[in-house]
Amino acid sequence: RTEGAWRCPVIVIAPCGGYRPGLGPFHAQTFESVLAHVPGIDVVMPDSRFTTTVLLGFDNRLRVQAEALDWSLADCSPLLQFELGGRGGFTAEVAGTYGDPVVRGHMRAREFAFGGFVFGDLETDFELDVDLMGVHFQHTNATKNESRFALDGGFLDFRKDAFAAGGTLDLQRLTLADFYRVFHYDGDERYEPYQGEVTGKAELKYTMDYPGDLPNGTLRVDLELAVPEVDLDGYHFKDGRFTGGFRWLDHTAGYRGAELSIERLTLRKGRGTLSVSGRMRQQGALDLVVLGDAIAARDTEPLHARFAGLEGTLALTGSVKGTASKPRADLELVGTGFVLSGRPIGDGRMYVKLTDKDDPWVAEALKWKPGAPPENAACGLAREGLARGSWPADPPLHTSEGPLPRLDQPMAWVVCGQALEGRIVVDTMIGRTLVSPIRGRIAWSEIDIDTFLPSGGRRGPFHGRVSGAVTLRDGALMQPETLAGDLQLSKVEAGQLGFELRNQGPLAVEFDRGSFDVKSAVLVGSGSRLAITGGGSMREGLALSVDGTVDLGLLSTLSH
Repeated sequence: RTEGAWRCPVIVIAPCGGYRPGLGPFHAQTFESVLAHVPGIDVVMPDSRFTTTVLLGFDNRLRVQAEALDWSLADCSPLLQFELGGRGGFTAEVAGTYGDPVVRGHMRAREFAFGGFVFGDLETDFELDVDLMGVHFQHTNATKNESRFALDGGFLDFRKDAFAAGGTLDLQRLTLADFYRVFHYDGDERYEPYQGEVTGKAELKYTMDYPGDLPNGTLRVDLELAVPEVDLDGYHFKDGRFTGGFRWLDHTAGYRGAELSIERLTLRKGRGTLSVSGRMRQQGALDLVVLGDAIAARDTEPLHARFAGLEGTLALTGSVKGTASKPRADLELVGTGFVLSGRPIGDGRMYVKLTDKDDPWVAEALKWKPGAPPENAACGLAREGLARGSWPADPPLHTSEGPLPRLDQPMAWVVCGQALEGRIVVDTMIGRTLVSPIRGRIAWSEIDIDTFLPSGGRRGPFHGRVSGAVTLRDGALMQPETLAGDLQLSKVEAGQLGFELRNQGPLAVEFDRGSFDVKSAVLVGSGSRLAITGGGSMREGLALSVDGTVDLGLLSTLSH
């Protein structure tokens, strides 16, 4: 008759189970099974066991003792709107007088859950306030997998037609993996690259129905933490410190319903330091300052993986804006005292910007003639590469919310500047995907190629210089067979054991997805002249043609 417009929620509590005395011929029947077969009715079967002893004195004294050896917290759920979970036991005692009772006890629980968040195993003493509107927990010990922590001065307060809870959390060891498990982020690929552990203190307070609270309440946390070890997306740090605060205004909205204040975050990397300060506002809006000082190149994972013998130090300054899902970073990176395999190679300075197609600074490149940015345009080829570029998106992330795209739209690191005392000029963008798509140009001038080559051994030292540039129009760094562009060498000089070769005119090579075509290449020197034409591919091999004259002494040198 109401077409489902009216609701009348009712909870009926009744004895249940068969083999009950007094039921006569029906003693072996369970009548709750009738309700279990009615659509829309939920039947909940408590499974806790209690033992209670009651002593009532005629001199206004009372004493009640209760014990539960196997207790399901779900049987006393919910607490306000929060579901409780876990199993354990407790002992409780009511003592004193009828007008002034004292209620205290001890409880333990495995996999204790509050509001759906599983905090682990805990054990604590408790005492109810005189007006029975609050509970205090002087000291609570808790464990969760590899983590150990304690809560001092814990309390629950139900006064003022509102709810408050809090205490001082002593983190003896909290792994980020266990923290993720509490909030059901374990297995969430958004957080898996960020692992480590923290210790320290956290002042907690949660309120509901207080002034300023949203319907889901407010969690406030003041943090003073040590960070013994942490891995941040492939970068390892040690001996860190964090001071700041966290305010969760709506836990159902995830990080978008939270605010994070970072007074100080310092992380050590070898002898170097990375420092971050600032805040994240609601909806993930970022306003951060980043400083890095004296970070050794050998301690920087990507550099060490590619150049094992590289020494030198890095410093950086910059800011991070945008949002947590679409950050925009502006960084200046300075490298000093670079040495590769014992050979000095100079200093460098790079401008690094993490950005996206919506950035007006990037979108401006769409107004330019393709491949010809204005001469005064900073990072012109990199900006155009991002503005006009297109590449496949990474597979979706597996998250606690289901499959989600890794990025809302294509993003890239814009890298431009100089290195090796200005002898290398970079104007490139590297896409923020697993395969690292790359567009732009890298030019070099008077580079000693013997710096980057092993010694000549018995054949004597190899020496040479090269100047030129490579332009990349398509493809990805992690998939070299997909790269497309051209290589122009204006100067090539190489020699060993008195034989010298140099280019006669520019060397030009075009390459496209695993194949290449030599447009011009003439090398002369030591009585030899070589003109090379043709091309090749990774699938079909080489198809080069070499014309000219060769000094037989050169062949003898090469054969050694």
